[in-house]
Amino acid sequence: MLIPFVSCTAQKDLTYGNQLAELPLDIAKLLAEKDAPNKDGAMGRNKSTYFHVRFQLGLHNLVGFGLAAKNENALDYFLKAVEYSFQHQLTSGGFKLEIPRRYEGQGSPSESDLASGVAFFAASLGSGWYAINTNRWAQKSTQLEPMRHRLDGLKPQLKLTLDYLKSELEVLKLKDQHAPNRLLFDAVAFYTLGKLVVDDEALDMADELIGLATNQVDEAGYYIEGGGFDSSYNGVATALSFRLLLMGFSGHDLDKVAVKAMAWQVSRINDQGQISTSGNSRVNHSINGESFLGRKKDVDVGHTIEALMLSSLLLRQNGNLEIAKNVVKYYQEK
Repeated sequence: MLIPFVSCTAQKDLTYGNQLAELPLDIAKLLAEKDAPNKDGAMGRNKSTYFHVRFQLGLHNLVGFGLAAKNENALDYFLKAVEYSFQHQLTSGGFKLEIPRRYEGQGSPSESDLASGVAFFAASLGSGWYAINTNRWAQKSTQLEPMRHRLDGLKPQLKLTLDYLKSELEVLKLKDQHAPNRLLFDAVAFYTLGKLVVDDEALDMADELIGLATNQVDEAGYYIEGGGFDSSYNGVATALSFRLLLMGFSGHDLDKVAVKAMAWQVSRINDQGQISTSGNSRVNHSINGESFLGRKKDVDVGHTIEALMLSSLLLRQNGNLEIAKNVVKYYQEK
């Protein structure tokens, strides 16, 4: 699905959504298209048949491009994907699980798996929604008034999602205790939804989760995953760290942690833009490399590109943006 490209002049502001208006359009457009929804709003593995909201990811990338390019179509795709997701919400605040036939026999997800899946979704949802709420154009445009009205109508379901996650906090902390990237997904979910529905308790929970993640950083700079380093998950954690910083979070020395994690991530990228997986603790091509739904995991290129793009935006480092372009070029040609 192609999203029309519209040129615009970026606005300079310290609020999250206005900062995203300065995203580089070429990279923001690529990330938005990578997981763009179908006409029904389904994303990822939900496109063939609904599975779980865990696969409704990339929502925030649609908004990032939409704000940077002032592209109403991209924001409409975001809204359709949100509405599609909430069609599958349960009264508990969780979401339906409908395992496709091809995945039957691979076991059933646990309570913690389902909670984690909702946190993944909520982190992307909340990041996109919060960006819209803090962007001048998105809030003032008369053309976007129907979108704002539709989002307001979904607020009760957003709060229900947050209430569900709050009830699962201890489950998430236990499941994700040794995976900083997951703790940061959880944190972004609590932080953004807490901002959107004005819930100070949720913001305190986010602060706790961020503290748990930043306590698991090697002196070399990377977030520790599986007892060692991992260039896939460090890229994820670094992107989430810079997302939180752009939103205004300032605790737990996250700024220093993010800069060091970004520097380590860059050290794993060669001049051609390839992200090395050699020696990774989790995502690698050896027999010990992790799999998901019967498929060997690949390095998460998208989050490394996001980390480079957001760090360039926050730190005004054009060098990281050039590295991001190299990564894009390498994996497009691969």
